[in-house]
Amino acid sequence: MNDHESFDEWSARWKQEWESSVEASRLFNDAALDRIVTAVGKPLLQRDGFVKEFERVAKNYSIRCEVNDQPPDGKVRRWLAANVSAARRLRKLHDRPPGGAKYLAKLIFIASHDRHNTSQLRRAIVSIQIVEAIYGKLLREPYGLDRIGSTYSAAEHWLIGEALPRVYTQYFGDEFGYSRDKVTGDPSGPGIRFILEVLSIMGATTPRDGKPFGPDAVEYYLKSAGH
Repeated sequence: MNDHESFDEWSARWKQEWESSVEASRLFNDAALDRIVTAVGKPLLQRDGFVKEFERVAKNYSIRCEVNDQPPDGKVRRWLAANVSAARRLRKLHDRPPGGAKYLAKLIFIASHDRHNTSQLRRAIVSIQIVEAIYGKLLREPYGLDRIGSTYSAAEHWLIGEALPRVYTQYFGDEFGYSRDKVTGDPSGPGIRFILEVLSIMGATTPRDGKPFGPDAVEYYLKSAGH
């Protein structure tokens, strides 16, 4: 606060400066949105929704990048498969206890003198079913384990091949697609420019050599996803 400011004026200025610093530190702030809009050549349908969606996308991408650095696919897959198999066997055993489920519950009650143990067992059985379902989904996930720990990176395939085309369609209102520059033959169009600008803002680089993405690298991931 300087000598010419009242306390209220200082408070208002401090609040404005603080809000400006918070906005500047956001990944997809107003300046970043303006860059994206300029690259695409048309306005966003909903700026606030776009920002919230991209904060989720950026966080998801960060987590997927960390997953890529985990043990190789084969080791993870074998571990998950073993857990799914064990959970399935244990679930099937509990499905048909000798004498039925009510008889088993009575045995547990008599042995423990406490009904609470019965409810604990029910929760344990549900947990087994959850493990079987979630680990089984990981084994079936098309953009998951097949690329973990390999140069065929899961994070980039998800981000460029799935997430960015979906967001482009949702917030610019156009079906995602691309063409080729008539002079250079490079992949081009609003969709390609959108992806390149977003990748630049996020600081994403190619997994192979750590360089900024170009149109050809973007096209590689788009083609892999069927675009």
